[in-house]
Amino acid sequence: MRKIATVVALMALTAASLSACSKPEAQQAVEEVQETTSEIATDAKDAMSSAAADFAVSDPISYTCALGTKLSVVFSDDKADVTVLSDNNRKLTLLKTSSGDGTLYQTEGYSLHTKGNDANWGSADEACTKG
Repeated sequence: MRKIATVVALMALTAASLSACSKPEAQQAVEEVQETTSEIATDAKDAMSSAAADFAVSDPISYTCALGTKLSVVFSDDKADVTVLSDNNRKLTLLKTSSGDGTLYQTEGYSLHTKGNDANWGSADEACTKG
């Protein structure tokens, strides 16, 4: 919004100064405003793309585990937000770490290792299935 206000202000200043300028000076001022407007539009587009990527997340995915644990997991690029439904809806954020096979998310005392429709949950490495 601030950049839009800047463009409007530049256009107003340009219009005001055009009346006092010769034709070549006026053309130069118009070209400068057009260049600035183009740069602002590019910056805004880049900012919007970056913001959209930051909020890219999956729909919640349910897992049912062998010992009765039920999970609801929302994945994003670098983390998994886990709700342990069978533990009073305990909420945990696990960070993605390197894994030789599948995808591994960890936080202190908890881990979620996913591969396809299967996962292993918690310190007990409880086997879980999607769905």
